[in-house]
Amino acid sequence: MRIKQLFIFVVAIALSSGMATILTAKPAAAAAGLPVSVSSNLNPSHIGDNVKFTATVTAPLAFGNMVFLDGTTILSALNPFTPDGFLGSKGTSTVSFETSSLSSGTHSITAVAFVFPSPTPNISNPIVQTVQGALTTTTVTGAPSPPTVFGQGVTFTATVAANVSSVGTPTGSVQFTDNGANIGSSQHLIGGMTSVNSPNLPVGPHNILANYTSDNLNFIASSGNWSQQVDMASTTTGAVSSVSPSVFGQPVVLTATVGAVTPGAGTPTGTVTFTDGANNLGSPGLAGGQASVTVAALSVGPHTLVASYNGDANFKTSSGSLLQTVNQAPTVTSVTSSANPSVFGQQVSFTATVCPAPPSTQATQAPSGTVAFTADGAATPFDTETISAATATPGCESTTSILIGSFSVATHSISVTYQGDPNYLTSSGTLTGGQVVNKAPTATALTSAPNPSFFGDGVTLTATVTVPPPGAGTPTGTVTFTDGGTLLGTRPLDATGHATFATAGLQVGAHSLTAAYSGDGNFLPSISATDAHLVRCLTIVTGTVNGGLTVSGSTCVNNATVNGRITVLPGAALSLTNSTANGGVSSSGAKAVTWCGNLIHGASTVSTTSGFVLIGDNSDDGFSCAGNDIRGHLTLNANAGQLELSGNHVAGGVTISNTSGIGPNVENLISEIEGNQISGQLSCTNNTPAPINDGRPNTATGGRSGQCGAVNF
Repeated sequence: MRIKQLFIFVVAIALSSGMATILTAKPAAAAAGLPVSVSSNLNPSHIGDNVKFTATVTAPLAFGNMVFLDGTTILSALNPFTPDGFLGSKGTSTVSFETSSLSSGTHSITAVAFVFPSPTPNISNPIVQTVQGALTTTTVTGAPSPPTVFGQGVTFTATVAANVSSVGTPTGSVQFTDNGANIGSSQHLIGGMTSVNSPNLPVGPHNILANYTSDNLNFIASSGNWSQQVDMASTTTGAVSSVSPSVFGQPVVLTATVGAVTPGAGTPTGTVTFTDGANNLGSPGLAGGQASVTVAALSVGPHTLVASYNGDANFKTSSGSLLQTVNQAPTVTSVTSSANPSVFGQQVSFTATVCPAPPSTQATQAPSGTVAFTADGAATPFDTETISAATATPGCESTTSILIGSFSVATHSISVTYQGDPNYLTSSGTLTGGQVVNKAPTATALTSAPNPSFFGDGVTLTATVTVPPPGAGTPTGTVTFTDGGTLLGTRPLDATGHATFATAGLQVGAHSLTAAYSGDGNFLPSISATDAHLVRCLTIVTGTVNGGLTVSGSTCVNNATVNGRITVLPGAALSLTNSTANGGVSSSGAKAVTWCGNLIHGASTVSTTSGFVLIGDNSDDGFSCAGNDIRGHLTLNANAGQLELSGNHVAGGVTISNTSGIGPNVENLISEIEGNQISGQLSCTNNTPAPINDGRPNTATGGRSGQCGAVNF
């Protein structure tokens, strides 16, 4: 043992003084002497691995010291070795050296043996030791921990560590993948760590892999994985109405808003089903998290409307509700007339139309019920009818009242009142301008009978006043009968619309008769067409008559000369025109007497005539009758009809007495004595009423007396 220790000392001196020279002179070949070899227990190895190098000296009973070299770098100090086995029976000696400090790359490892007692080193052939970068471990975590829900952001963190911490902190980058798909771009390691955020992981399992790529030969790439389960996110559904309360038939927009419940996020898709109890109101799709449906068919009353979100691949179902109150809808009621203006007696009906009023615009059911019709503010309607859609515009209903023909001439207010129904409120309307009722037109027809008639005989004029449609009713008032421009008389209408006028005062010839209705409070005036009436004589006398003439019946003496007295028998009628009576005229009890343009010689008497007595006329009553030249005293006594003595020349005086003046009308009912030139006295007594001269005084050379005694009479 002392010898061995002494050898170690000698070798140490040699190492300190000449090792470099030895290695330089022969670095890669075994020195002459004993064979030496070197081996590695881990080749290739990684940085930080503990590598054991073993040197073997093949020589029995060999002992000494061994130095391990990495190239020219001494890895170890002297490592003594002794023969293996008892007294070197194996014929080899070994020595080992362990190190974990090899850098990455390739290393030329040799063993130098100093075998006792030789001072000359023995060098092994080199071996190439390959050192790779350090193994790394990549650990992946997710936060928050699974399971998460859709829309919930998850941060994945990769931590890369060298398996031997002494080699330092790995650098480089990490690429995260989700079920094989990249999550963004690769992330640089900072302090051996990096993270990536994934906010929109779809629902389902996710295998998150972090692949570490080194940017340093000292570190080997590695990967790690993480399982992240993503569940469907919960949702909330809210529902609102565009208007509440609404009215029946008013379009209401129902809007559902569906949102994710934290920690979920994102915008749900799919559909929302709106229901009103068992009634499906529609299932619109979501857009931007909202879905809307428009409804206008909600019945009157409270409604709990539910919006049910049907979910999608990422979001769970949810529902929300709202209370929608639907009130009765307002209405507009209008009324029109079948005829406006109308005329008295015309039957008029009124049509009432009831329509929903805004905001009710799309009612699925039109108003129903009844409408009351009222005139002039009466407390009681004149009719009540049920409305229907038969004649109304779409969405409205109407009805027509009974026919009313009893409106007076006036403007009548017409009101209609809709009574309402469960869906609609009451409303009223009035007829614009009211019902204007004007007087009804009339038609007047005139007949005369008999036609033709005989002079002196009575003629009945009958006026019939009718009301042509659409007017109706029976006119009242009076009818005025005229002959050309001459007033014959005025008579009232009877209950049947007739007025009659009887006259025996029509002179011989053609007459244009008319009847004019005066109208009344309900009916307009009207005038008849002209009735052409002919008055003729039963007997016509012309030429010369000798020995006098006796008149019986209706007799016309025209342009004749009667040499003798003309005698008119009771009941006869005489029209004496442009003739000469040489003997005067005597008439008693005749029906009518007319003298026009005659020359009468002799005293003449006309008495007790039942009809008119016309002796001359200056046409002031519309009938042309020339004055007469009467050469003799004229006596007019007790004549019952109207009397006219006008424009005559009378020689011998005139006596007029006891005239009642109520007979057939020639001009009026008052006897007229006017414009006569009388050679003698004018005497008027006991005439009822007293005669007049109508502003045309008479000339009486013998003076005036009695009722004709006034200065200017």
